[in-house]
Amino acid sequence: MNKDFIRTTGKIIKVRKCWWIKVNKKPVRLNGLDGALFPHLMTVSYSVNGKKYKKTKYIGLRENLIGIFGTVNVYYDKDKPSRCAIRLLGDEPA
Repeated sequence: MNKDFIRTTGKIIKVRKCWWIKVNKKPVRLNGLDGALFPHLMTVSYSVNGKKYKKTKYIGLRENLIGIFGTVNVYYDKDKPSRCAIRLLGDEPA
């Protein structure tokens, strides 16, 4: 991340499945949802200097989101804390 971004912890407050975007992973399906995966929208709450912010992030195709609720790393711009990037477990740079 850029040196002007500061890391803090955010709390996942909502995850919504994007039912209107369906990706079929099987060439032959037995029904409409057989092999279907859906992206998600995740809303994260975080605070900087006592002020609360919310950010929504698009999450690509995931078969299983069990365990996603909890905390994530949020990297915010020190000059404009509402500008941020959210990193899920496994998406962190090495």
